[in-house]
Amino acid sequence: MIVGIGLTLMLSSTQAFIGARVGSDHPVHVFLTRNIRDNGYRLFVRIPRLLNECYCAAVPLYMHWIVAHFRAGAVYWCERLLNPAVNTLHVVAFAALALIAAHLENLPILFVGLATCAFALTPQFYHALSARNFGLSSRATGLLLLTLFFLDAYAAEGAVEPALTWPALVVLGWLVWGFSTFAQQALCITSVFLVVLGGRYVPLVGAALGLVLFIAVHPRYSLGYLAHTQRFIRTYRRDLAPIYILASRKSIWRDLVWDIWAKPSGGLMSAARYAYENSLLVVLVLNPLSVLSCWAALTGMLPADGVIAYAAALALAGTSATILTSFRATRFLGEPERYAEVTAPWAVLCGAYVLFLPHKWTLLAAAIAVFLLMDLLQLYASKLLLKHAGSYTAQLEDIAVVVQQRLSGGVRFCSNNEQFTKMLMQNDWHYAYCLAIGQDYCGMKVQEAFAAFPLLRREACERIVATYKVNACLLDRTVFETLFDEPPPALRSMNIAYESARFRLVILDWAEDRV
Repeated sequence: MIVGIGLTLMLSSTQAFIGARVGSDHPVHVFLTRNIRDNGYRLFVRIPRLLNECYCAAVPLYMHWIVAHFRAGAVYWCERLLNPAVNTLHVVAFAALALIAAHLENLPILFVGLATCAFALTPQFYHALSARNFGLSSRATGLLLLTLFFLDAYAAEGAVEPALTWPALVVLGWLVWGFSTFAQQALCITSVFLVVLGGRYVPLVGAALGLVLFIAVHPRYSLGYLAHTQRFIRTYRRDLAPIYILASRKSIWRDLVWDIWAKPSGGLMSAARYAYENSLLVVLVLNPLSVLSCWAALTGMLPADGVIAYAAALALAGTSATILTSFRATRFLGEPERYAEVTAPWAVLCGAYVLFLPHKWTLLAAAIAVFLLMDLLQLYASKLLLKHAGSYTAQLEDIAVVVQQRLSGGVRFCSNNEQFTKMLMQNDWHYAYCLAIGQDYCGMKVQEAFAAFPLLRREACERIVATYKVNACLLDRTVFETLFDEPPPALRSMNIAYESARFRLVILDWAEDRV
């Protein structure tokens, strides 16, 4: 058990330091944290320092509110140690779950140690591109909260100290709503499947009561957040998904029989990376105990009641959610493998139970050894995959220095590739950026503005620059590399301040220095 906890801290910390300041969502979290601090530590609905009208949608702010209270030096270490610390606490929580299961099912303490190691080393947790391991991210916190929520729901279902377990369930549900959109989706969908597949209502009731508490504590913020998140989901499904996730991967299922095998035309590494990001392969290869637990549950290998039966129900619910969200019509609900990741503690508990019983410990120990090898390979993959992104990160840091030197006043920034806008948002500037869809972007619908997300059409970029009097525009030269065949009347001058094979930074001077 202690070995599993120690390995988690070591592997997670290594991966966090490899990916420090590289994860593309990290600068957005820094941007939101700064806004909360500048807003007097009050939560907001409309996002400050965006030139365009944009609201908090699918971005809950509880984590940012906490981090906003840290000093600058503490934030530096928070970026690198927050997720490793939370991941380690998650393994501690699983160890407690395994101890409960061992006590209730009359299993030896060896089972607890091996099961904890199996969970700590589950390869899906160390996927090189998982947000669980990058900078400031609420993914790891959401996973921990969901594990505690479902553990408490089991106690509440069994009427164990109801005066404690029910209030705790409501508080944990509230924290899920406040910390992580991904956790909110997983909580709702998994809880519905628990009702449908097994008639277990307690988690769904706990989720609803947690939502009520979330609204009661922050009525203005929560109602605004929920309303705009619903608009975000509708717009994402209708307008953004077709030019984003569905354009880059036509079908998760078709990948298995065609697209992955057709990718070698782009090189073996391209095909390998494409396969590595396939949600079904992530679950099948990197979370095999999830598959084993479902097979054991469906074939009657597990107890009909008790904690193992509850764990099996959760594993089936998570796998069902994974399958549900793997089709083109439902992929707007998020990456399917996330739902298997949520129920991984329960799937590992069942899988460890199945492997431990017939041969006591040899099969489970062998699985742990394989997991460790896969994790080490993924740490190496992290360095390879992030090396490419790191080269652009260095250029973007140089570009930020040039912008600061050329524009001593307020910076109004945009890029024709909004991925690079996002990667520069740790700077104290104002941005034109589609952080959350659900409303028009400079008077344009999503598909009017973007040719393929996050690449702006040239006419859309020019409209944004002219409307918001942008004075620093970063052009991704692979998209287009010039602005304005006919400059707007208010534009005094336009100069190139930085240029490389990939980037061109244009500094603009406007007759009016106000939007």
